[in-house]
This record gives sequence, C-alpha cells and structure tokens, in this order.
Amino acid sequence: MSMPASMSVCSRCSAALVPGQDICSCGQVITARDTPDNALLVQAETLYESYLQTRVRSAERALQAARIQLARRPTSASLSARVYECTRELKTAEAKLVDQRLRTDAVRRDSSETVAPSAGPSEAFRSTQSVKADIALARLQVERLRDIVAAGEPSAQFEAKAAAHAERILKNRQRDTSPCPACGLPLPHDATHCGCGFAVSRAARETSSEFLSTEEIAALRRSR
Repeated sequence: MSMPASMSVCSRCSAALVPGQDICSCGQVITARDTPDNALLVQAETLYESYLQTRVRSAERALQAARIQLARRPTSASLSARVYECTRELKTAEAKLVDQRLRTDAVRRDSSETVAPSAGPSEAFRSTQSVKADIALARLQVERLRDIVAAGEPSAQFEAKAAAHAERILKNRQRDTSPCPACGLPLPHDATHCGCGFAVSRAARETSSEFLSTEEIAALRRSR
C-alpha cells in the first residue's frame, strides 16, 4: 500500500507523519523540510491526467478507423478482431483516466488542507521537492514510452491506405484480364505472349496487377 501523497516521514525515526503534525512520537519537532510540497505533486498529477486524456482521444480515433474498415469489409475476421482490440484499449484508457482524476482531486484536497509553514522553505527542502518533481515527470515519460512500445502498430491512416491497397489487389485479381507489364494492354489470364512481343509469366502479371494503378497503366499505354 502506497503512502498518501500528502503524508511525509519523520527525519529522525522515519515514522509516518500526518498533515499538520508538529511533533513526532519520538520527540522530533517537525520542520518545513519534513512537509511535502503539494503544489509540485498537484502539478505532476495534473500533467499525468492530461496525458491520459490524450490517450483516450487517440484510442477513440483508432476505434473509429477500425469500425470504418470493418464496415467496408464486414466479413473480415482480422478487422473484427481489430475493432474488438481497439474497444478494449479504449475502455482501459478510460478506466485509467477515471482513477487518475480521483487521485488528482485527492492531492488537490490534501494540498488545500495542509497548513503552509510560517518560515520559507530551505534550500535543502527545495532541492528535495525538485527531485520529487523530476521523479513524477520521469514516471510520465516512462508510461508514454511503455505505451508506444506496447502498441507496436501502424497508424490509422497507414492502415486505411493498406486496406485500400488490399482491396485494389483483390479487384485486379478478380478481373478476366490483367495488364501486360511491358505495354499495359489487357491480356487474358491464360495468355503467354503479348502482341508487343513480351513473354508474359504468371509472376509478371501478378506483379503488374499489384503495383500498377489504373492511372499508371494508362500512362504506360500512352507512352507506347
């Protein structure tokens, strides 16, 4: 169980201290340096909450893109699985955001309830709180890197282009003819030679169908 954000420890015996406690049970008088700087903690938690909000928006966009692709190919098992995975990721991101909002609110309440010390913080105290802030920011950066590595997936825009390219390949293969790789004229699938003299192989026909668009084939014909 982690210690509440507003709770610190005695510098003498390391016993837990509650906000506003002036003297520890060991007799140590609590000074300003024993009190956490809640302003820095609030800033760090708020920053992490903003990051989680960005994750939710990104998950929403990914789910929307997956649903559009599935609508185009409703019988695709891989796209159905993608929609399911995007839905799960969105729910996970939303749950993390809800938990973080509760944590941020709790830190804000503790900060407002903590009585500020009468004397200004010492240099050692400011240095300690700076380290705490660096740790909080490092936590945010590690979380972002972990999400990026765990995702390991292409962007929604790239997936949309890939899906469109796959559909084009499928349509080309379903046609009765395919373009000659040399001159671009349509050839029956069982043709072995083109009128231009090019010996057509199956591999050449499939390559031209997959990597030449309609506009590219038309340009090739004009150049002949």
